Amino acid sequence: MRQIDPFARFDKDWALVTAGTPEHFNGMTISWGSLGTIWEKSILTVYVRPDRYTWKFLKENGVFTVSFYPEEYRGALLKMGTLSGRDTDKPAACGLTPRFLEEGVTFAEAEETFVCRKIYMAQMKYEDVPEAGKRIYQNGIEPHYIIMGEVIRHEARVFRTDGQRTWLEDEDGRRIALLDHPEVRPGVVRLTHTEVDPALSGQGIAGKITRRVAEQLRKDGRRAELTCSYAVRWFAEHPEYQDVLAR
Repeated sequence: MRQIDPFARFDKDWALVTAGTPEHFNGMTISWGSLGTIWEKSILTVYVRPDRYTWKFLKENGVFTVSFYPEEYRGALLKMGTLSGRDTDKPAACGLTPRFLEEGVTFAEAEETFVCRKIYMAQMKYEDVPEAGKRIYQNGIEPHYIIMGEVIRHEARVFRTDGQRTWLEDEDGRRIALLDHPEVRPGVVRLTHTEVDPALSGQGIAGKITRRVAEQLRKDGRRAELTCSYAVRWFAEHPEYQDVLAR
């Protein structure tokens, strides 16, 4: 499991803050945020400018989510931070799969999601911002809003592997997805079987675990043969991973 620096969690890893309903929601990339305790509650705080489209959803909804992603989704987070949901289906453009929780909206590709109930919101006062921060608010840019949410749910999904298979566990240690990839000769594995908990169907988890295996094979300089029908279809739909396939 990768090591996490808590002070770089937002600044270096980035996250998505998302609010709204399954019918109408929006999310954006953030690099400002903090976790802590206040008023005897576990709190996650984010900072959003009022000119961002997501601000409307944060203002109008009582629940928001903050989700973190594996490194291979860095490009998707970059696009989520530059595209506007006013005129673009951002998740589709970024290759992310919306996942609708009972309390909010996140994405199937997230490795960790915090569900937060909004309990406090206030705009920063320009005159109280330190000089280093005032440089941000030029040319009519309004200061950020501070949005504090009580964490009402936290879920983490962890990838594990024994070298012959890769699987995904939920926060309770329950296996929710599996991809078998035994080695058939030096430097070559065979993707033979993909399995996902039926209750999680439609959340893009099979694609998520296949992408994780493909990324690891590329990193290790290994190649894959395909006998799993899902893997055959996934690689056909993702030409950017053709270099991982054995010839």
